[in-house]
Amino acid sequence: MCTDPKLLCLDEPAAGLNANESLELNSLLKFIKDEHKISILLIEHDMSVVMGISDKVVVLDYGKKLQKVCQMKSKVILK
Repeated sequence: MCTDPKLLCLDEPAAGLNANESLELNSLLKFIKDEHKISILLIEHDMSVVMGISDKVVVLDYGKKLQKVCQMKSKVILK
């Protein structure tokens, strides 16, 4: 954070975490995103982590886009 980044890239940050630790990770990522105004590029299989912090989600399969998901408040819109 000391270099004022605009983008934080995370590859499987919840790997090996239990449910409580994943919730703590979500809280930390939300804080970083909201308080520091940093965009997050997240590669993750744990959908509770993904949906907990994401405004937009792109689902890839072997590098090809399968689905784009926009989350608006409590609704998920598939495009």
